[in-house]
Amino acid sequence: VDIAGGVVIASALWMAWRLVKEMAGAHFAVLSLLGALCITYYSGRTNFYNHNTVLLVFVAGSAWFCWRAFADRSRRAWLALGLMLGLGGLAKYQIVLAALSVVAFWTMKRGWRDALHLRGLLEATGVAAVVFLPHLWWLVTHDFLPMQYARRSAMVAVMPCMQRAAHALHWLVDQGNRLSPAFLLAAGVWWKRRSAAMPGAAASPQASATHPDARRFLVAWGLLPLATIALIGVATGANLQFQWGTAFVLFTCPALMLCCIRKRAIDAVPLDEALRLFLVVQGLLLATMWATSPVSGLGWSKSQTSNFRSAHFAERIGVPARLALDGPVRVIGGKANIASALAIRLPERPLVLIDGDFVASPWVSAEFVERHGMLWVGDAVTPPPEGLVANWESDNLWWAVQAPSSGQSEP
Repeated sequence: VDIAGGVVIASALWMAWRLVKEMAGAHFAVLSLLGALCITYYSGRTNFYNHNTVLLVFVAGSAWFCWRAFADRSRRAWLALGLMLGLGGLAKYQIVLAALSVVAFWTMKRGWRDALHLRGLLEATGVAAVVFLPHLWWLVTHDFLPMQYARRSAMVAVMPCMQRAAHALHWLVDQGNRLSPAFLLAAGVWWKRRSAAMPGAAASPQASATHPDARRFLVAWGLLPLATIALIGVATGANLQFQWGTAFVLFTCPALMLCCIRKRAIDAVPLDEALRLFLVVQGLLLATMWATSPVSGLGWSKSQTSNFRSAHFAERIGVPARLALDGPVRVIGGKANIASALAIRLPERPLVLIDGDFVASPWVSAEFVERHGMLWVGDAVTPPPEGLVANWESDNLWWAVQAPSSGQSEP
């Protein structure tokens, strides 16, 4: 899992670097990459491998083939773009934002006036639809379970309009906060250049021409998706999650660089100077991560599970739970973070029933629970289901057993 997560993130970064290099030159692309590597979602979460990390490579791939379709006037690139969008839809429905970026850039380029690009957009749509069609059929035959879960977990439609706007603004500020290490790098470079009395607009051997479409493309892929997510929050009352913007922040850095800073000033920044400041920022990030972790002992950690002794509690709970079930633990449910932490420590590797919700956990059926029984876990604020007796392991951890219908868990 660690290797897979790192490979996916590295692949997305590589594609973004190649793309920016073609649009604005190698020097600009390296500085943009250094900025992206300052964002801890890319540099500090390579051990994560889930739908959010997989989405990164499909968004980057979609951006790459979108650019190739116009730059090379390539029908194959349009077909590959459709494949990327279709596969991305299987990873996470958020790929629709990448499709929006494609349509936005196509509109900026007035693609309807060019037969190749008009046909290319239609063919890409067809390929994406064919790839996604089996999953769409599954959605129809399963009552759109992911949509039901999304409505229950992410929609807060009761919020008044002003509160929705405040929530969307908070989300945008949060995205800016996650970009702050990159902003710190840019500020350090600016200060060094200013203190050295070296004019940013001076001629530089690294200077290179910027593609005429670079700014429009980066706005479509780096800024439009973030603005769209915020508008969705205002319009629907969705509970916006911070990770929803991470697949596109790869292009937010170069978009802001190109829109807010003169290209000549960027080309005048020596790479060795930028690299030294990059290492300083990385050192500050490492120090911050250590200070806010439980191992520092400073009490600044906000994590509720990083100091949870999952192996210890899994061993203590597992033995009596198996006796109560008269068999192995096949399903564990209750509070999601506790249940998942214990599940990976129990030797049976039980299925996790997220928050005890079958809609949120389509991999667990009610019949399976009836046949095998279930181990419930929770904390002081999540009581056990009615009729079950809680066994307290600590002031903030209990467990209970729901016996199988036959009285014995099947092996």
